[in-house]
Amino acid sequence: MFFVIFALQNMYPYSPLKLLGYIVLGLAIYSGMIKVLKTFSREGLDFIMLLIPGWRQNVRVVVSVLFL
Repeated sequence: MFFVIFALQNMYPYSPLKLLGYIVLGLAIYSGMIKVLKTFSREGLDFIMLLIPGWRQNVRVVVSVLFL
């Protein structure tokens, strides 16, 4: 991921909007790697979801889609 961000940073000049794009791209790369490598099992993710309060159900849905 470092090399992708570094290459994009050298090709285009700095701007705050591009910084936000780099952050989103980094999140996409990390979540894709976690999904492809199957880092989390269903049981492990369920345990992590128990730590999130019940009123944040939308976060639970996003995390399960991204990482499983």
